[in-house]
Amino acid sequence: MKKVPSGFHAFWAALINVIHWPGCKTGWPLPRGATAPADWTPKMRDTGTWRAMEDLYEAGKVKAIGVTNYSVRHLKQLLKTCRVKPMVNQVEFHPRLVQTELLEFCAEHGISVQAYASLGSGDAKQAESFFAFPEVQAAAAAHGMTPAQVLLRWATQKGCHVVPKSSNPKRIKENADIFGAKLTKSEMKAIDALHTGTRYAWKGLDPDTIK
Repeated sequence: MKKVPSGFHAFWAALINVIHWPGCKTGWPLPRGATAPADWTPKMRDTGTWRAMEDLYEAGKVKAIGVTNYSVRHLKQLLKTCRVKPMVNQVEFHPRLVQTELLEFCAEHGISVQAYASLGSGDAKQAESFFAFPEVQAAAAAHGMTPAQVLLRWATQKGCHVVPKSSNPKRIKENADIFGAKLTKSEMKAIDALHTGTRYAWKGLDPDTIK
């Protein structure tokens, strides 16, 4: 089995293996300006890490393999050389960042989009509450839902799988109970229109800036 290059953030679990970021390791605990590995090149992402993950999948060691924070450009590069297509792409997705092009590209190529930060993110000390958007409040009132449920329902109706984070049992139950109502086309469009291209995760860094 090939060794996955240490310069990549990789999430390991019993059933799924995901490349966490399209670039190499930077930042703490590395010295300022340092990368790991020091000789990292974008080619290592597809012919090193992804190839090792394909080997794990084909050997039956993991049930699924995917990527996180990949842009359309990164996916196009990977699809040129991969033996096994990524099964999921986990990305920041919320009313301020409606990644329509990415969602359409993934649907076309059979890649599931998994949304994170759907209810907000503390990475960049978010200054606004998605719950307070009038469009979200109006939909919540119309359907007897909480604003959080509206945001999660909106994302699922867009075609995303959603990863909400909570340790509160009541909120966990509410987050799962979003399929009793369907947002109307006008409600969906109103929330879509909140898009500004703003990123809150990864300190606002756009993954597409990674070569």
